[in-house]
Amino acid sequence: MELNTFDDLLALTPKLDKPLRVVLTTANTLLKSWLIHARSTVCGALMGAKVPVAFTSRFVTPEEAYLSIIFTLILHEARKAQE
Repeated sequence: MELNTFDDLLALTPKLDKPLRVVLTTANTLLKSWLIHARSTVCGALMGAKVPVAFTSRFVTPEEAYLSIIFTLILHEARKAQE
């Protein structure tokens, strides 16, 4: 199955707690608002795995993809410092 939309991602996770699904949907909506209306530069990371995972898409600029990777490196180093 290809993941082309945010709804595709949610369809793969039907057992997610409803509050978590609401948080994911809200975060996605907020991010799109920043991108479309504020023309912001954004980056994203998924936490909770052994290492943070950078979020990128085919619509982000190379700068935003780079910032997502840097952001995950910073998060990973911060987690290691806490251990």
